[in-house]
Amino acid sequence: MIYITDVVYDNGLPEITVPRVANLWYNNKVVRGDCEMNAGGNFFAQNINTEIRRLGGDTSVRMFFTSNNKTTKIITYSDMVKRKFVFRDKSTYSANSDYARFMRDVFTWTQTGKNKFDDAPDSLAMLAQLVQDIKGNSIKILDRKQLGI
Repeated sequence: MIYITDVVYDNGLPEITVPRVANLWYNNKVVRGDCEMNAGGNFFAQNINTEIRRLGGDTSVRMFFTSNNKTTKIITYSDMVKRKFVFRDKSTYSANSDYARFMRDVFTWTQTGKNKFDDAPDSLAMLAQLVQDIKGNSIKILDRKQLGI
């Protein structure tokens, strides 16, 4: 399961958003943070990395490129998001919070019409895409006799 406990959902200037993201990642002890390499993505990721280091954190800030069409990506990964992602209950965040705006944009996205705000569902699709191949550790039991030990 993937728990979405907090978000920074803000289209403000980097002077505002970089410290917000860096503080959120630092305070939540994020091990790996991924930034999309879109217009300004490199700059954003580098600034987050610098800010996290200033705070004393050691989050690995990575950049990735996506060439998929947003709508296709959202549709493709929607089932995984529905089955494996867990969101906060409405009673746990205020109606004016980033989390509330994020969830509103997730639930108002439509497959059949125009979407003015598609960043929230797109970010969930990208997260699903990034984690789908992450596999946990596995244990294999070997027969010592067959290994000649």
